[in-house]
Amino acid sequence: MRVKEKSISEILDDPEIGAWLGCYYLKQLDPGFRAGSPANTDRALAFLAGCEVVGTFDDLPGFIRRVFSLLKLEPPEAIPIANSRVSLAGRRGFEPVEVKDLTTSERARLTAFCAEDRVIFERAADLAAAARPAQAPAA
Repeated sequence: MRVKEKSISEILDDPEIGAWLGCYYLKQLDPGFRAGSPANTDRALAFLAGCEVVGTFDDLPGFIRRVFSLLKLEPPEAIPIANSRVSLAGRRGFEPVEVKDLTTSERARLTAFCAEDRVIFERAADLAAAARPAQAPAA
């Protein structure tokens, strides 16, 4: 499936891409999801709430520390960020994508396309933030 040559509208209109990418996180976290049936937000949120550790990329080092602590292991000193444009640039076959500004219509369609995943992400971010140690007030 190649998407580089497609506009955001073509991507959102493509049924194959939509079946794979639509509600991606929701489908991953819904334990009752089966291909060909709709994912259920309530089941996914309940599953997420039952996880002992939840993290987001926004605080990957903190998430890794919490996972290692739960496993009673010493966390690594540094967490490499592997999925960045910088790390990909040297890879054979890497083809950069030209990033264009979205039109108002494209942004609205993309927001609607990702709405259920956004609910999952916002809940995950809330759970991850609640697990972080409180910051000491600035002096």
